[in-house]
Amino acid sequence: MLSTSESVSSAASETAKGLLCGICIEVPWPPVESACCGHVFCADCLAKLHASSRANGHSPKCPFCRATPVAAHPSKALARMLGSIVAPCVFCAERVPAKHRETHKKTVCPRAPKDAACPKPACSFRAVGPESPEMLLHLVSAHAGDLLQATAALYRTRALEPIRDEFAKDKDPTMPRVNAKGHLARLGETGSYYCGQPLDRRCYCCNGYCGPTNGVNCDACFDLDFVVKGLPEGFRLNGNGVVCRLDPRSGSDGNGGVYYCGRKLSMHSENYCAASSAKQCRACKRLNKNPNNLRRHDFQDDDGDDNDDDEDGSDEDDDE
Repeated sequence: MLSTSESVSSAASETAKGLLCGICIEVPWPPVESACCGHVFCADCLAKLHASSRANGHSPKCPFCRATPVAAHPSKALARMLGSIVAPCVFCAERVPAKHRETHKKTVCPRAPKDAACPKPACSFRAVGPESPEMLLHLVSAHAGDLLQATAALYRTRALEPIRDEFAKDKDPTMPRVNAKGHLARLGETGSYYCGQPLDRRCYCCNGYCGPTNGVNCDACFDLDFVVKGLPEGFRLNGNGVVCRLDPRSGSDGNGGVYYCGRKLSMHSENYCAASSAKQCRACKRLNKNPNNLRRHDFQDDDGDDNDDDEDGSDEDDDE
């Protein structure tokens, strides 16, 4: 025969089965009651439902009666009744009171996903676990552009892995190589790789082909240059095949800086290509026109204007 305390606990457990959160299907804590149909939810579950609906441009709806907007208010009576209900943790099966469930998940449970912040530094969004549906929904709705760029960079890196492995074996920066598109590429007079195939997009400074000896190269050959020359983050190649460095302290463009190669502007000049826009070579000037271009190379603006040189046709900017 059950004791009085056991009978009360059993009755409370049976009552709780009819009061499970309509979203997570657990004993709701802290419990809130919907104003539209009287169903009970966890306050956090309902808040996440509101956030995800608004992120998708929709008005939050009640999961049961579909009323909108859905409003709810805390229930002290339910909190007193449900707070001591013991139920197994959905991750580790340890039995814990409802009022201690979230603390258990965050600090005790070895299997529960921990609270994670959005990977974008300036974003304050948090979700339970970095791979949770809430986090993915947030990334897609709030940071779609960043997500697409990161995905493109990931696949680009994976495509370069065979080339990196091959170069790691021979470590020969002079030999011809097959680029990621399967075309044989050779070094041109600029020191960059060229395969002679049509370029990936429009270019106004050449005949529209990758090389074969100078000018703009295609994306696949451009990636070859990065692998063979071992360029770290913050370095690129300009249209002359010269390594350029990003100065993050200069400029206000999308990359937060200006690229420069540090080479002498001309044989008769005492000036060198620097972060200052007043003292830059032609190739670095063109690179800085559109530093956020996925191509990251010496393509001209869509207006076709390639005349950013001095009137005397020299490669040097005006001396002071």
